[in-house]
Amino acid sequence: MLRIGRSLAYQLARDYLRTGGSDGIPVLRLGRSSLRVPRWALMELVTTGRVVRLRDAEAPVEGASFAR
Repeated sequence: MLRIGRSLAYQLARDYLRTGGSDGIPVLRLGRSSLRVPRWALMELVTTGRVVRLRDAEAPVEGASFAR
């Protein structure tokens, strides 16, 4: 979707976690080594350029979907 490599994607995910959600790709950490990107948060980043702070955001009620 973003047409970036795996290394850059992981770097952007680390940036998101390090900055508390102000920069990078929005991710949720599940356990020690698993990261998940909610599809709706990624679409928000792609369409508006706005990085969503997941701890402050609510998923859209209608049509909410998450990356699997």
